Amino acid sequence: MVKKFVSILLLLLLLSCVIPAIQAIPLSYNLKVRRVFNVEPVIKQKKRLLVSAVPIYYSRTSHIVDQTFAVDTCEDRHIFGSLFNLRYVASKNLWLEVTTGIERDHGEYKGTPTFEHSSVGIDDIVLAAGGRAFMGEKIQLVGYGVLGIPAKTDISLCDRFGPFVGTRIYSVGIGGEVSYSFFDSLQRSFAAIAQGRILHGFERSWDPILPTGGQIQPGNVTDLLLALQYREGLTSVEAGYNATVFSDQALILPQEKIKSCVFTRNSWYATLSRANLKSFFDKPLVYGIGVNVSRAHKFDAKTFTGWLYFTFVF
Repeated sequence: MVKKFVSILLLLLLLSCVIPAIQAIPLSYNLKVRRVFNVEPVIKQKKRLLVSAVPIYYSRTSHIVDQTFAVDTCEDRHIFGSLFNLRYVASKNLWLEVTTGIERDHGEYKGTPTFEHSSVGIDDIVLAAGGRAFMGEKIQLVGYGVLGIPAKTDISLCDRFGPFVGTRIYSVGIGGEVSYSFFDSLQRSFAAIAQGRILHGFERSWDPILPTGGQIQPGNVTDLLLALQYREGLTSVEAGYNATVFSDQALILPQEKIKSCVFTRNSWYATLSRANLKSFFDKPLVYGIGVNVSRAHKFDAKTFTGWLYFTFVF
């Protein structure tokens, strides 16, 4: 009887830990960081290959509490690594790209439960393709599709508060952007930007965290980004706000379905970049720096992201 009670209690503890796990979005999907791959002066030229490297640091702290299942632990996660992006501009209005990263992910959890884990590996592989169109001289419209492929699919018990390096989940999504240019000349430009994206993750088993037959439903991750961008010569500054909504997430068990509540993560970011039209081998180089801070009231999760980026144009 005691053994059965302990098994049930352990199962409930694991179930309470899985819900935070399906909130994770890896760095290769990060909407703010991915904006550095948009090099407007280059896209205006036909048939170009862009190669980007983004050294990046990410940290997240949270306090995960669930009194029903006796969970009370403080999370401290740190990720070091670099993202890599290859973008081919097929024409003035069409492009396709692939993004991934190599990262070291370290997490410490203190409380109930207490453990520490580190992992080094390849982030999800994100494929994207899109195009753009213009409405007059001031409005630009962009649409694109996204396909996410996990580089790693196996799960361990250490992943119960969020997978280490990557999501382990296949996903698809679509996005769009509208920008309005207040003025645009060779000397300077100023624009307002609105971007939206929705990602849908496909269900999969979450063994050994869930019991046999159990699946995780990642649901949808919806982003809305609002930004202002100013350029003076070859130097540009961009700052904005990003709301990320997590919805339709659940655990699918043989006997029941446990849903997670909808919640929002609020982010603020800024980037500074400069273009050098003749760098290595007389090829253009765009380089810069970016920072992002965010907070979600659920589990009082706070994140910080800082990155450098270098885009070579061939």
